[in-house]
Amino acid sequence: GEALLAQSQEAEALIAFESAVKLDPELQAIARRVEVLRARALQENVAAARRAAQANRLDEAAERYAQALAASPDSAFLVRDLADIEAKQGKTDQAMARYRRAIEMDPSDAASRIRIGEILDARGDLEGAMQMYTEANTLEPSAELRRRMSALDARLAYLKLPAEYRAIPDQPSITRGDLASLIGIRLQALLERTPAQPVVITDTRTHWAADWIMATARAGVMEPYENHTFQPATVIQRSDLAQAVARMLKIVAAGQPQLLKDWQSRQQKMSDIGVSNLLYADASLSVAAGILPLAEDGAFQLTRPVSGAEAIDAVSRVERLYASPQ
Repeated sequence: GEALLAQSQEAEALIAFESAVKLDPELQAIARRVEVLRARALQENVAAARRAAQANRLDEAAERYAQALAASPDSAFLVRDLADIEAKQGKTDQAMARYRRAIEMDPSDAASRIRIGEILDARGDLEGAMQMYTEANTLEPSAELRRRMSALDARLAYLKLPAEYRAIPDQPSITRGDLASLIGIRLQALLERTPAQPVVITDTRTHWAADWIMATARAGVMEPYENHTFQPATVIQRSDLAQAVARMLKIVAAGQPQLLKDWQSRQQKMSDIGVSNLLYADASLSVAAGILPLAEDGAFQLTRPVSGAEAIDAVSRVERLYASPQ
């Protein structure tokens, strides 16, 4: 062992010294040298592993961390570091198991919980990810974790909505029921700003969007027909969307009458609608407020069906307008 050590062959010297101590446990001086050499070898392996990781030599880094962990199996930080490498290698099952082991070894380990949360999030296990982020935020609160949790909350809430609602973005045309659900969900606070009107609707009781249809009707944004039907399956045209948008804009501007006057004063020139058209006012208002765009030829296209993406864009614009200080 001494000869090997003199030749700077520390790994081989360590093996020789360990063999000597096994043969004679009374060799205390040699036993202490064994501990020193083990510690030095551990430090060198960890340093080499980190250099390899920084250079993206993941296989080498994993091997070095495994060697370090074999020498120090109770080190939670080594378990976590090796898990980080395995996660980058795409070995997520192994990484997850190691992260959980790191948490068992160190219950205050917030970093491993965050890593588990990221893996679960990527796999679509949003509730599992939320649990991990919540535990991590309890241990080490941060704005970034709160942002992630808020985003997960929104995604979880979205997934709990009816499948019909979640299909709206891909629809080439939407219905009155679809639009009512978009407005009722995305702009609930706006609808609640206006006194509820008594309404009677006879054909939506079993419709998936019944509650949101009633909310938009009571707010006066989308009204039932004279025969008290809402006809939720009727396809929405641009004229229908303009009417709903115009009514929402009036709610937005309820406490700021000058804002509404400014929009109304900017009368829009539309190639397919004259000022005498009964639908002109709503169309002009929705364009002037920046909610609905005109076509390239300057036409409003009153009778064109509205796609899901177009309706979502319009509702999002109203949402931003409502949320921003005027």
